[in-house]
Amino acid sequence: MRSHTHDSGEGVVEAERSPITDSPLDPFYYLRNFEGALGWLRQMYSDLLSAEERRFIDQFEALPVKPRALLVRLIMRKHEMFRASRISYPEIGDIRFAAQPLSDIGFIDNEPTLTLAELFALLRREEINELFSVVGSARCLTKTELLAALQPQHLHARTLESWRGAKDECAYRVLVAELCARLRLLFFGSFRQDWSEFVLADLGILKFERVIHEARSRGFQSRADVDAFYRIYDCRLALHGDSSLAAVLANVPADPIATPWLEARRSKLLFEIAHRSERQGDIPK
Repeated sequence: MRSHTHDSGEGVVEAERSPITDSPLDPFYYLRNFEGALGWLRQMYSDLLSAEERRFIDQFEALPVKPRALLVRLIMRKHEMFRASRISYPEIGDIRFAAQPLSDIGFIDNEPTLTLAELFALLRREEINELFSVVGSARCLTKTELLAALQPQHLHARTLESWRGAKDECAYRVLVAELCARLRLLFFGSFRQDWSEFVLADLGILKFERVIHEARSRGFQSRADVDAFYRIYDCRLALHGDSSLAAVLANVPADPIATPWLEARRSKLLFEIAHRSERQGDIPK
């Protein structure tokens, strides 16, 4: 019996649940697990889910199997933009056919406009050379250098068909990636784990402990807890980026958080800001 894990900061809070699939040979095992996660969220966080999140779950569950499976496959990937020709799953079959219902309800965009940088991310180098007639010494430039050189001439976003002047392929942009990330946060309790955990679990590579779950032990007790997590998470990203310490400190939740593990994270962040400030001799006011 597998369980999901909440990293609560005061120890691990885990939820026991029944196996969602009996065999890793089930070609849609990842879909069954994702559906199980949604069911768990609907049960345990019924009071916290936003109207948008509830609507997503309802719409997702109403879709045919293959569109559901395709969406799960896409959100398990690292990026939000894909070429149709690079997506191939035997159990799903025709990708365009499976993608259409997702486009119809706004889960994906099947005609996204792409910036030059997004186009570069989708195309292979040889395709870029051919598309932009790259010749001579320009062929020696790295992809990043070539992008910088072409950027001033191509400031407007266009569809893949418009960029390439051909209708032989389309691109997809996942429009519910951020929403699914919020659901992932509620389910796992952190961003250190992702939906691919299910793959590892069903293949027997990753194992979860089993404990009984109680509503009071949920990682998030209110929507304010979720908002606080995001603020602390964004501050930590900014702290390790180019933001000034004063700017980071200004965005840290000012008041103590009632949920202990979140308060522990807030305190740890404040300590790290103070430590860095001391080292730099610049104490934020």
